[in-house]
Amino acid sequence: MWKEIIEKSKSDDIKDVIFVCDDQKEDWYFELSGRKHGVLESLTTEICREANLKSFKLITQLTFLHEAKSYLNNINIRDSSLKEVEELSQVVRNEFIEVKKRKRRSQIKEFYFNSLGGLGETHYSSGDNINSHADFSK
Repeated sequence: MWKEIIEKSKSDDIKDVIFVCDDQKEDWYFELSGRKHGVLESLTTEICREANLKSFKLITQLTFLHEAKSYLNNINIRDSSLKEVEELSQVVRNEFIEVKKRKRRSQIKEFYFNSLGGLGETHYSSGDNINSHADFSK
């Protein structure tokens, strides 16, 4: 999608781009202490240079609506609509976090699987010699 935005901006001689997206890609945002602080400068530089833009903004749907409410006099956005978008965005963020956790667990399982020379399981003994079983093939 990123390259498509750049190409569209170039082909239509667009000078200012606001990309509204709730995607929380790790490689799009500057993050410090677990908080996102804005789009990476390298992305802004890339799109402005390649598409000859004057300005670029990457914002969430909620930010877009808040700014529209602040800057556009002829638009009426109800607080209930803002609340609904905020709640939906939170659901999406939570789902994204869960997907990342599942992916991480999958990577750990794959690591153990590959480390064991292709074995899908490993056996280990507890302190009282009761055999336990850990299956990493699922």
